[in-house]
Amino acid sequence: MKHFIGKIALSFILAVVVVGDMMSGVSFADTRDVSSTAKITRFDIKHAREHIAELDKDIAKITQELKMLDRQEVDKYGTLNSKYKEVRWEIVKVIQNINATTRAIADTLKDIETYKAKLFLLLKELHGLSQGVEQTKENIKKFTRYLYKLENEIYDEKSHTIDDVKLLVKSDNIATTLSNKELIASVMEAFNSLMTSLEVDQKKQKKALFALHKFQKKAENKMKDYKTLLDRLEQKKLYLIGFIKLYKKNSGLYEKFKVVFEDQKDVYAKMQQLIKEISLKKYNDVTIAENMKKLVKDYTATHAVDTARVSYPLSWPIYPAKNVITSFKDSQFKKHYHFDNLGIQIASEQGRPVYSSDDGIVYHVVANDNFTINWVVVVHPNNYVTVYSHLNSSIVKKGDLVKKGQLLGYSGGEPGTKGAGFASQGEGLWYYIFKNGVAVDPMTVLDLSVIQEKDNLSDDYGIKFLSDKYSRNIDITKVKFAHGDTIDERAAAFLKKFAVGAYASLDFWNKAVEGTNIDRDVVICIGFAESTLGQYLATNNNIGNVGNDDSGNRIAFDSPLFGAMMIPSTLNNSHLGHYHTIKQLSRYGNKNGKVYASSPINWQTNVTKCLSQIKGYYVPEDFPFRTGPNPRRYTSLIE
Repeated sequence: MKHFIGKIALSFILAVVVVGDMMSGVSFADTRDVSSTAKITRFDIKHAREHIAELDKDIAKITQELKMLDRQEVDKYGTLNSKYKEVRWEIVKVIQNINATTRAIADTLKDIETYKAKLFLLLKELHGLSQGVEQTKENIKKFTRYLYKLENEIYDEKSHTIDDVKLLVKSDNIATTLSNKELIASVMEAFNSLMTSLEVDQKKQKKALFALHKFQKKAENKMKDYKTLLDRLEQKKLYLIGFIKLYKKNSGLYEKFKVVFEDQKDVYAKMQQLIKEISLKKYNDVTIAENMKKLVKDYTATHAVDTARVSYPLSWPIYPAKNVITSFKDSQFKKHYHFDNLGIQIASEQGRPVYSSDDGIVYHVVANDNFTINWVVVVHPNNYVTVYSHLNSSIVKKGDLVKKGQLLGYSGGEPGTKGAGFASQGEGLWYYIFKNGVAVDPMTVLDLSVIQEKDNLSDDYGIKFLSDKYSRNIDITKVKFAHGDTIDERAAAFLKKFAVGAYASLDFWNKAVEGTNIDRDVVICIGFAESTLGQYLATNNNIGNVGNDDSGNRIAFDSPLFGAMMIPSTLNNSHLGHYHTIKQLSRYGNKNGKVYASSPINWQTNVTKCLSQIKGYYVPEDFPFRTGPNPRRYTSLIE
């Protein structure tokens, strides 16, 4: 009997410890969660809808003005001029596009409203559960304290804790104090009931938190969509206003329309002029001429032994390279514009990062907010010139030195948006390659194994796709893409298969790169290459082995998230902050400079194959890992 009661007494002591652990087991939300949720709940749906309604009114007024101009043309000339009709059709396309954008915004706001309502309910539920959990914990502590205060034989009144020494000394009296076996059983039943209640409530709390995070992420994504769509709507409004102004102030209307409508031809004419200057080395800027001499010298010395450049002297300017909408010297293009297409149009969503295909100097930049086509010309030291056209925005200026994989700007082409031109054919990047002054089919220069929708390739390009696939320096022929239709789905599937603990959550990695300019999937794959996503940690929470080196230096971090955040932080530090491609981060492609990994092949192989599984296409060895400019270049918590 004494031993039985002694075990019960010990179970109460342990219960205090268990409750303490359970109290720290579930946190309501971290600082970012609270901040993000507050931002979402503060989002003013009514104000947003009123703003869209005002934009609709403005666009409706512009549409009425267009109709009035139509009537004026008919009254003046008896009919609408064919060129006027052609130009007007471009305006109609933009108006139709505006209507589609407005509907998309309305749907987005409706989704945000739904998620806000769900978040409010979840927050209310969590608040109630949190109060219930805390009350149950307090009841358990009071209950345990009461049991041991029955005779005050083993309880220290001053500290309000159980005295271990008294417990041992008075152990023979415990049976007297708690002599009723039925009472003990009743007490234990009540105690177990409290513990069960606590466990159930905490499970509910965890479930509610999971749902909160889920809807929070959905709401965040929808708010980003709203901001993007609103910006495009504003651009299209300015496009229409610009057209009206042009019409009203121009007396020689048809000639002016002709100039505006043929902006693609104007770009080609200017492009040819610049290419001729460059091929003759008659640079239009003295500084560019001097910098080009230095660049050629440095480039030759740096890449003399880089065998990977033999097959592919230039890299793709945008990822994913889904497919090619308009091919080199496309017959339909010539039929429409009456001159040869000297480049390709790569399918791409609006606003995707556009990268320099190699080291070079920015020779020419057009970046306007009106009808014109925005484009950038980069001169490379290996006799190549690349042109990136229909950009929505650019972040470089004339004379800038750029590295391979360095961000130049963002893709565009959506009718009515900045940089798309007056008669845009749709979203995408127009890309041109010239060598020694002659236009070259980009598909003959680039690695075609990178193309995502390979089934759309012509027979000739299909053969080159296979050739490029099997001639890679790193064998990717046996890589199988992760399950899923989207990058997020494939990333989640990859994490589920390989990651452990906190590292298995996609939301965890989204937080790790939040506010940085580093591709999330690159960070995941560095974690995979360094520690198999937490399976083999050399030091606590250091999933990327940041600061752990071959010399024996070892660094640990306080939490998994902080350790993961140190990966993008390190990629922006003074040693690596000027790199742009994964090839530069290891000895695979960086023989003498500072590197993230000293491995000559395995690290690059693991990162490349991991990225291919997540991205859903065969990622190249020189894949660019930055999605924006370095926000704090050459600074880091760890140098």
